[in-house]
Amino acid sequence: GIAGLFAFPALFIYTLILKKLKMLFFSRTFYLSVLGVLFFSAGYYLLREYYDPGYIKSIAAGEWGGRYLNTLDRNGAETTFYIKNLCLKYDFPEINLFLNERIYQLWLILLPVCITFIFLSKDKLMRELTLLSIIFITVHLLIISFAQTKLYWYDAPIFPFVALILAMGFVQIYQRIIVYFKLKEKVLRHFIFGILVFGIVFVPYKQVI
Repeated sequence: GIAGLFAFPALFIYTLILKKLKMLFFSRTFYLSVLGVLFFSAGYYLLREYYDPGYIKSIAAGEWGGRYLNTLDRNGAETTFYIKNLCLKYDFPEINLFLNERIYQLWLILLPVCITFIFLSKDKLMRELTLLSIIFITVHLLIISFAQTKLYWYDAPIFPFVALILAMGFVQIYQRIIVYFKLKEKVLRHFIFGILVFGIVFVPYKQVI
């Protein structure tokens, strides 16, 4: 579906920041990849239209602008809908049991801390992956926030990227603790590691139980 293209703007911005746009456009692999995606995507739609006439018309009305430009099935909400849902409990009484348990406040508090530790590190790969994750999260939230149709699962693609940033940040925090306190004994390192892991999983596990 069209949602598969949501990452393209983020990837384009990321490529611009790294100043690799020229290299990309002169890469044969890039054009082969584009042709490959077009072949399989267009092939799917054409085959589906052949076996299920009217499919493309239905998709055009539902996904290619229809869902974005119009409110379908009364699923409209304010622009800040997804931002509020990240910070607060979901306000859907009919499915209260599931959604009201999905609270991200704790992780959002830790997110800037982890980002700071990552960008202070010397690990170039982690810094670049964090930059890409931040761009993707921002772009994806902007795209879905301005859509007229809003559903609570549209923000799901950002969670793996948030988790990546948090995980890399925790790695940097752990390494700095080891270096700062000059912990050379494996027992102490394992103890610190255990405390850190317990601190990370305690709240979500308690919530699940």
